[in-house]
Amino acid sequence: MSRFSEQFRSPASGFFRGPVLFLLILFCGSASAQGLEEWPTPDPKSLQAQFSARYSCRKFSEYSDEALECGKRRNRDLLIVGVFLAMAFLIIRGIQIGMKMERLPTRKDVEMGVQVEARLGEIGLRDSKMRVQLLKEFARDLFLKMEQCQVSRDLAPIRDRVIPYLARNLVLRWESLKRSGEVQKRFDLVLEGVNIVHFIHSPSESHIEFTALIRGSAMTQFLRQETGRFIDGDVIRRPVEECWTFQWMNGAWILREMEPARDSSKLCQDSWDDGKDGGWVGVLHRIRSNQVSDAISRLGAFNPLWQEKKMLHFARNIALAYFSSVEKGSGDWLEADSTFELLAQIRSDHRLFGGQDGTLHFRNLGCRNVEIHQVDVEGKGYTAEVLLHAQRVISQGNRVISSDSELKSLTVKLDFLLQAKRFVLNRVRYGE
Repeated sequence: MSRFSEQFRSPASGFFRGPVLFLLILFCGSASAQGLEEWPTPDPKSLQAQFSARYSCRKFSEYSDEALECGKRRNRDLLIVGVFLAMAFLIIRGIQIGMKMERLPTRKDVEMGVQVEARLGEIGLRDSKMRVQLLKEFARDLFLKMEQCQVSRDLAPIRDRVIPYLARNLVLRWESLKRSGEVQKRFDLVLEGVNIVHFIHSPSESHIEFTALIRGSAMTQFLRQETGRFIDGDVIRRPVEECWTFQWMNGAWILREMEPARDSSKLCQDSWDDGKDGGWVGVLHRIRSNQVSDAISRLGAFNPLWQEKKMLHFARNIALAYFSSVEKGSGDWLEADSTFELLAQIRSDHRLFGGQDGTLHFRNLGCRNVEIHQVDVEGKGYTAEVLLHAQRVISQGNRVISSDSELKSLTVKLDFLLQAKRFVLNRVRYGE
């Protein structure tokens, strides 16, 4: 499902809690250590002799005072060592978590997007709405307008540029701030740049979208509405890195997703252009299972059908063709690319989506992401996970009797079998 960009509350001192806690524990440990008795003075021949003199308790009688004192000393020193090891682990773990939370797009992310913009520039020559500079300016202007709406907590000025379900979530969030008497605001906002990092272009207008990586810095703070008193947030400038995805709908660009760049899947996807052979444009940082990738490479050494991009391309086209077939209630379009059992599932899914009540139509049907989920180790087939979106509409004649009010996401897993030197679709499974 879509994830919306939200500035989570993080106290300004949150980043320093780990080091401060470490220093306090270290101070307490040092103070405790000062209260310990001095080590016995052994014959200073070796480290082993010193260790034996302090911790070898067997040389004393079993229940003598010396044996009990030696045992206490050993347990106390073991406890101190354990505490320091635990502190070291927590500090290292805290640094790792902090680095993960602060993970932002690297310079390489931006540089790899250059080839995406280069291909998009070629498309812009034949499709004026895809011109790179115009898309950047549009994303930048809407970002700044959204900042103003966030302070005023009123989406009305740009509501027609935001997809309904995202608009509803933003309004609900801002209404919550109103009830608590708070305002969220970014101070000293400086935009460093806007880059187009992903796009999908197709002759069908329902399959056109682009994602802009918006980079800048600011201090995000929560303030009391009446007094302007600081409640929570940043006291120093922090990077602002967000991915905004726009979809072409009804002759205009509509904001569909707002995500922190560290959470966006768009930096891990290839762009798509139906006007180019093979369709794929530019490779960013594709994140996939090493096991799956290795299996495809191994199988590809013996069979040229096992090529990742061709398999992804095939899965994308079959997913769109499948739901077009479900609309119709017939598998005519998939007969050559599916098993006989799948034709029965198409008719079943046609009824599942309400096709028996009238004419079924998936409006704005589009494919948002394709990944190879699993590969049969013997090379018998593979499973692709596909994320689609659409609005389901049921009509009778010229009258719409049922319609989704907004674009909805749907995740499906496509099971492909290798038959007669080609992949065929065997089963479609629905995810959450």
